[in-house]
Amino acid sequence: MAMGGFGGSDPALTTQKLAKMAKAGEVKYFLISGSRMGNQSQGVTQWIEKHCKKVPTKDWSNTSNASGGGMGGFGQSTLYVYKG
Repeated sequence: MAMGGFGGSDPALTTQKLAKMAKAGEVKYFLISGSRMGNQSQGVTQWIEKHCKKVPTKDWSNTSNASGGGMGGFGQSTLYVYKG
């Protein structure tokens, strides 16, 4: 699921909707880009950081993917998992 649109300014997903979806098992993993270009999705990102656990980079990526590959190298990404 893409959140925030390309620049992070599309408020299509609220923290309340995200929490409901996570608790219902509809979403489990969240990949957060290091760029954080827009602030509309900041609340959603903060919810993920507070309620989910970081997945160690070594468990899901090689170094080329984690260091900004893809989308023109917008920065390191972090994968989170929701465990309820």
